[in-house]
Amino acid sequence: MYILNIYNFKNSENKILLYGLIIILEWLVIEFNSINLKFIILIDWISILFIRFIILISSIIILYRIIYISLEKYINRFNYLFLLFIL
Repeated sequence: MYILNIYNFKNSENKILLYGLIIILEWLVIEFNSINLKFIILIDWISILFIRFIILISSIIILYRIIYISLEKYINRFNYLFLLFIL
């Protein structure tokens, strides 16, 4: 297995690591004294499959919202709850 480090950001701790078919995105959000807050994203074939599945379900729900409940009284509440579900 090969490892390739790519540093895109000058003088920072942000990096992208590639391990074959796995991508690890590491982003340093806050560095305060000795505390480092990092945001790490792992992208592999399982996560891409899961994201596609979530997009499919979300698009079906959006079509349902457009066709059936567009005239409902509490459509804004449904939209907010739906966005919270997706995120």
